[in-house]
Amino acid sequence: MNTTELQSWIQQRLPANLLAGVPEIAAYEDEVVIMVPIVAAGFAADLTGDERRQAEYQLIAQRRN
Repeated sequence: MNTTELQSWIQQRLPANLLAGVPEIAAYEDEVVIMVPIVAAGFAADLTGDERRQAEYQLIAQRRN
């Protein structure tokens, strides 16, 4: 399976409203790393850079469970 096929396979299996873009895939000798950009809806527009980053980390933690 090549990278394009794997990206397509992932996109077909995840909810469309979850993805903010095409998954990024990096293949190494002993592992494959897949980064899935997720939609960050619902963040207040007036968040500072640090507040937004903290909210993003919380969203990532929720999605991992």
